[in-house]
Amino acid sequence: MPLKPDSCYIIAEVGSNHLGMIDLAVKHIEIAASCGADAAKFQLFKLEDVLIDASQGDRRLELPIEWLPELSDVCREHHIDFLCTPFSSWSVLALKPYVWAYKIGSFEHKRDDIWQA
Repeated sequence: MPLKPDSCYIIAEVGSNHLGMIDLAVKHIEIAASCGADAAKFQLFKLEDVLIDASQGDRRLELPIEWLPELSDVCREHHIDFLCTPFSSWSVLALKPYVWAYKIGSFEHKRDDIWQA
């Protein structure tokens, strides 16, 4: 989707604020759309992708891959884009059918595996 000239593209950052609840993730999308956002952006990772010791993390922060089709559909129904930050090459591939653009995290900008995926 091309950006509109003379306008801002507003991304509502959901990140991991769904806390492992798909109804909360959907509510974030609905609120983002009602506020006029152009996109709702999530993060796709496993704790092992971002933590040295994954046992110290909260699994509720992970976005289940099984949610991708529904979240994408909900965004489409609300006329906003579904975006998601991948934190590994597997997540780039998992997102491919659902996003038109990727936002690479600042700590991942030099990760060749993500860029190659």
